[in-house]
Amino acid sequence: MKYRALGIAVIAALGLFAGAAKTQSTGDEVRAVFAGKTADITHRNGATQKAFFEANGKARITEGGKVRAGTWATAENTICHDLSSKRKYHAVNRKDGDTFQLQSTDFKCLPTCKMAAGNPGKL
Repeated sequence: MKYRALGIAVIAALGLFAGAAKTQSTGDEVRAVFAGKTADITHRNGATQKAFFEANGKARITEGGKVRAGTWATAENTICHDLSSKRKYHAVNRKDGDTFQLQSTDFKCLPTCKMAAGNPGKL
């Protein structure tokens, strides 16, 4: 029974490692996910937003019915932005196709972003 539990723990750890392998590994790859694209963002509490990431590092996000401007950049597998009240850093993990899970470095924010080419919402 003890070995069975150990086997299950090893399989679970391998599953976590396999999930981690989906992480975007370079700033260039993360940049390609966001540059010139719109993110349909869904937060854990169900709240939704849209954000447009210009290729030049400028960005805009919807917030409370208004559009807020900011900036963004990448480093390794992380996107950094100041679209909220303070600068945030998120690790970027591919979930499926053009859908990505972001994990803030303070572990308080875990939004899902569905990416679309261009700026269809005219943000």
